[in-house]
Amino acid sequence: MPLRRRTRAQNRAAYIVRARTHNAVARELDRAAAEKAAQERRAQRDAIPHNPRDPGWHARQEAVDAIQSSMNRSIVYGRSDDPPPF
Repeated sequence: MPLRRRTRAQNRAAYIVRARTHNAVARELDRAAAEKAAQERRAQRDAIPHNPRDPGWHARQEAVDAIQSSMNRSIVYGRSDDPPPF
């Protein structure tokens, strides 16, 4: 039977250190990715014209209105003469 080079306690301690290091690196990468995404969203938001006198403002408003109207559609269950499903 082969002998252990380290005790079980040493193996467990090393495992915990590796896991904590891995989690710290993963946390930092997630934070950096979230910050980058926030900066991209901020840049996109700042690029949108907010002044009604800007030519692109009306096109943006029409797009927003179209999205809102599509979200407010009633759900159609089959044919139009069918009663509701309740």
